[in-house]
Amino acid sequence: IAGFDFGCVTDGTCTTSKAVPPLSQYSGVDGAGQMQHFYSKGMNTFRLPTGWQWLTPSLGGTLDSNNFAKYDALVKACLNTGAYCIIDIHNY
Repeated sequence: IAGFDFGCVTDGTCTTSKAVPPLSQYSGVDGAGQMQHFYSKGMNTFRLPTGWQWLTPSLGGTLDSNNFAKYDALVKACLNTGAYCIIDIHNY
């Protein structure tokens, strides 16, 4: 379920405003519904990518609590399906 990794490029820069949280309450994208649909069709594992730079916007800084809360909501939505959820953090 992509979205949190958008806006990050391989040179290490990350434009956090380009991230699209794949949950309807944040962007209108129904990632939770997508996971539930595919789980009902027999898929039992979902990869949840995010850019490390999106979670920690400044080098050496702390986690951004707002961004982390959005990613945590996606993880919880995944777990609520009954599927396995792969925390997939990328550092560009």
